[in-house]
Amino acid sequence: MSIETLRTLTEHQDPAISARARYVLELTQAVNTNQITAEEYQDLCRDVARMDLLDRECADLELKTALVMAVYAVAQLG
Repeated sequence: MSIETLRTLTEHQDPAISARARYVLELTQAVNTNQITAEEYQDLCRDVARMDLLDRECADLELKTALVMAVYAVAQLG
């Protein structure tokens, strides 16, 4: 479900949201092919989901929430 959410968000008109979603999908592929470690993956995903940076780039709370929830789900952060 969260991978599908990220794929959907890659096509969103908000450039901050679509770029972050694309990046997380790229990170997911990198960890799945052992190009980065699971720890690196989680750290990078945490950076993507940082709300203070996201707040500056996107005003839509629903979009931000969808992105952050999807990132936390795929990276198994919690």
